[in-house]
Amino acid sequence: CKRIIREILVAVGHLHKGGLVHRDIKPENIMFDMDKLDAKTPKTVKLIDFDTCVAWTPTSPKSFRFVGTPGYIAPEALLGEITPQSDLWSIGVILYILMTGETPWSSMVSLEDGTVGSPG
Repeated sequence: CKRIIREILVAVGHLHKGGLVHRDIKPENIMFDMDKLDAKTPKTVKLIDFDTCVAWTPTSPKSFRFVGTPGYIAPEALLGEITPQSDLWSIGVILYILMTGETPWSSMVSLEDGTVGSPG
């Protein structure tokens, strides 16, 4: 668990140093290259699906195009305020799931009405 999160953070750190924000970090966008000798341990952890990445600077305007996955998107991103911290929120949700085996929300609510499930 610790190594998986560390490798995700390293990958996201490279994006952020390059002035990019991923905007859709979720378990489905994390791949494992498994070690053939030890099937329980991933050899490499990879972040995928860079279609949602955008260039970011502290002076970037708000984004009015909604991008992200309900349950993993940072609250400020719902208001168009995308920052590198938005990616860290998503990683925090993944860490919570890895540590507890549950989602941090009582329900994963559709964002069609602009609401997010309450922490449960």
